Amino acid sequence: CIIPYIYRSYCKIIHLYWLSKDMDKRNCRMETRWRITWAVREASGDRQAKSNRLQGENMVSSLRFLISVLCFASFSSVCIAQDLSKYRDFQFGMTLDSVAKQIQMKTTEAKTIHERPAVIQTLEWNQVGYSAPGAKTTSVRSIRFDFYNGELWKMVVTYNPAETNGLTANDIMEAISEAYGTATTPGDSVSVSNSSTYEDQEKVLARWDDAQYSYNLYRSSYGNTFGLVAFSKMLDLMARNASLEADRLDKLEAPARELARQKKQADEARAAQEAARSINKPKFHP
Repeated sequence: CIIPYIYRSYCKIIHLYWLSKDMDKRNCRMETRWRITWAVREASGDRQAKSNRLQGENMVSSLRFLISVLCFASFSSVCIAQDLSKYRDFQFGMTLDSVAKQIQMKTTEAKTIHERPAVIQTLEWNQVGYSAPGAKTTSVRSIRFDFYNGELWKMVVTYNPAETNGLTANDIMEAISEAYGTATTPGDSVSVSNSSTYEDQEKVLARWDDAQYSYNLYRSSYGNTFGLVAFSKMLDLMARNASLEADRLDKLEAPARELARQKKQADEARAAQEAARSINKPKFHP
């Protein structure tokens, strides 16, 4: 579990800090006694005392340096394990233009899901037919990029079954944990689809998250394929609320749109009839 991991690391840092403080106090008392003794001996011309003093000071300096290195290493390991701000070369918050350029696609290939109250778009890269988005992509079959008002907020990664054949869920978890730290196994589900009316829910096998981002490993219920759903929690909440409001507005405006559709259809039929009449009437002979 990532929380106990962080807590243990935090406790180690605190323990090392107070250990260093305690060592400083003890060292101060020891140094005082040593300096008095060494001063007396040096005053009496004891060369060995001077040598012992220098060795003692070097030992104290080395101990302080070692404690500092251990504190820095513990703190660095916690920070590295929590870097969830991007997947491969794709940073949450990237613009649609930046992502499209990186995967060598056109922005016009993005599909607009909603236009109000916010613009929700999706752009899907597939290994077949497009250039690879970065190195080591043979294990990835496709990535769906979801955008909220032009900002990347969600990625749905589908791994290549040929590359994951024979691998267990634990094997996939170990590989992802190398980049994102220790995983949790919440046992709940995650939404794979980008529709608020039809949510394709999949069971989460493992999760890596912090206060801002969430990564969720799942196995597709349609064909034994592994996938990863990653999203920004803040943008995800905003996108979900916007999609729900868009669906509400669609339902509210549905009767008026249907009337407009019927009127347009009738107008087009009438115009077609008039065009045919203007062509056929002059040349008709009874």
